[in-house]
Amino acid sequence: SSEQPVQILKAFAKTGLLAPGGEEVLTLTVPWRELATYEENGAAWVMEAGAYLLRVGNSSRHTQVVGAVQVPEDILLEQAANRLSLNPGYESHVDFLHRPPVPAPALEKGLPCLMVTAQDVPCWKTPAVPVLDCSRLSDRQLAALCVGYGPGVPFSAFRDVPDPNTIFTKDGQPVTVNDHPEGVNGYVSPAIPEEGIHSVYYKDGPAGVGETAWPSEMLMACSFDQELLRAFGNAVAEECQSQGVDVWLAPALNLHRHPLGGRNFEYYSEDPFLTGACACAVTKGVQERHPMLVCAKHFAANEQETYRRGSAKQENGRLLFDAVDSILSERALRELYLKPFEMLVKGASLRCIMTSFNKINGAFAGGSKDLCTHILREEWGFDGAVVTDWGDMDIVVDGAHAVAAGNDVVMPGGPPVIAQILKGLEEGRVTRQELELAVGHLLSMLRSLGRYQENQQEDRV
Repeated sequence: SSEQPVQILKAFAKTGLLAPGGEEVLTLTVPWRELATYEENGAAWVMEAGAYLLRVGNSSRHTQVVGAVQVPEDILLEQAANRLSLNPGYESHVDFLHRPPVPAPALEKGLPCLMVTAQDVPCWKTPAVPVLDCSRLSDRQLAALCVGYGPGVPFSAFRDVPDPNTIFTKDGQPVTVNDHPEGVNGYVSPAIPEEGIHSVYYKDGPAGVGETAWPSEMLMACSFDQELLRAFGNAVAEECQSQGVDVWLAPALNLHRHPLGGRNFEYYSEDPFLTGACACAVTKGVQERHPMLVCAKHFAANEQETYRRGSAKQENGRLLFDAVDSILSERALRELYLKPFEMLVKGASLRCIMTSFNKINGAFAGGSKDLCTHILREEWGFDGAVVTDWGDMDIVVDGAHAVAAGNDVVMPGGPPVIAQILKGLEEGRVTRQELELAVGHLLSMLRSLGRYQENQQEDRV
């Protein structure tokens, strides 16, 4: 009953190098969820009643119908809630493109057809995610762990910055330190060694970590070769390990909306399924045999570079940062722009994700609880750490607001953002419980990397 494209990519595989006349059998699996549509009125993922034609081919322009799935009545797959909905004030100013309805073709006689009912399709159930206990930590320790370690100036590792890297106790001792053997200030998380909490080292980016000049993500996606992408992830992980890197700031999952997109070279495709499949393959290659993690970015709808951080301007005596605003329907947001991230969370054990600077329907992505908590954690079951993009986040979104929205680590952070968080705690803009939750998420990620020893505090006592 809803508007649909003529055909959508839902599975792909690649043969080996075949000799003339050679054959190879490939098995393509399409989860039932891939046939679901997000219905905004009911805030639900629904497999709508109708006939779904299965097309197979060697390109989107060369497909043929080989079977069908018949759904006699609507099937509810997941009940959600309306999030980041289109601002009503925008509706009179924005015209959305619509495709004229395409008549459903008659099913050929003898075409294999599979009948599917609600009993055949399992509903998505968000897994329960335990949170580590951080109640023993003081307010100042919690606030200092919710930021990166360093002066809070972008690229401080490459500049002479005299500012302090953390806050201090009444005795003049640093609350946190950098105890990573390789990581530089501004790209590490804070450590409190006596609490069993140790630093991790983040490093950019999608094109690798400065050793091999890898082909761009766009070019690798053109291969449609998931094993190749898995091997690429494995090779980059080896380079990360040689440099002591714990978290690789990649893959980048935004879509190609325009040929002149400023970071298209870092992104895979205009197709959300291909993007998600490529990212899953890379992530598995990195994480399956190496004690390190990827950090998917930029969450979400960061499809242009112009004004992605915003431009400074004065208004009524206040300094404002007016960032690009991605205006889109909730269905488009969920089915297109969020889909690669959802695939990575549910299909590749993603443990770290980076929020973006841009706005979505008027709300800063990094300051949106709808995005960073309600969708990411409550709907998808994400159990890792959420970090902000590097630089200016503390200006675009106040540090206290960022943590309250669901960001666990504000990067590069430093004392200026710690001060924002502590002030927000005093003013009630962020709660002690939200700080404990954020640090609990960070410690969960550190534990998966062997950088947090839970029982050290008990042993010390």
